[in-house]
Order: sequence, then structure tokens, then C-alpha cells
Amino acid sequence: MLRTLLALLLVLSTGSTVFAEPKIVGLPSQFTLAGPKSFQRVVVQRVTNGAAAGQVRSGVEFASSDTKVVVIENGIALPKGNGEAIVTVKADG
Repeated sequence: MLRTLLALLLVLSTGSTVFAEPKIVGLPSQFTLAGPKSFQRVVVQRVTNGAAAGQVRSGVEFASSDTKVVVIENGIALPKGNGEAIVTVKADG
């Protein structure tokens, strides 16, 4: 039986300047997938003046630093093998 263990850090980037409001955050910011049937939904949230301002649903792109470890399909992280990877999220400004 394949046992997959991942520790992932969600890193965000936007099309706008780094210090501009509103900004986006990915939730959860870190997660572990254990086993081949595990998964984690990744939610992208807009934050304005330190408060949640709503989920970003369109214009979101996900990328994995190692697709042999994890892939993202429709906002869901799926394990592919053992290891660690960084999941990057890009959302339109």
C-alpha cells in the first residue's frame, strides 16, 4: 500500500503590487496529506484592511513545485508521491 506524506506550504502571488490592499491569502497556509486517498481543498480568500472580504473563485491559478508529490485539480490538492512541495496560488488583482 502506498503511503504518502506531504508537508505543503501555500505561497501566494498576485498581479498587483505586494503592499496594495486588498491582498489574497490561501487557506490553509500549511497542510499534510497522509495516504493516497487523502486530499485538501485550498481556498483563496481576499483580505481588506485585515478582515476577510470574500472568497476568490475566478482567475485563480495553482502550481506545484513538484507534480510527482502533489497536483492541484479544481482547487483540491491530491497526493501523487512521497515528499514535500510548495503550492503557489496566483489570483487576478
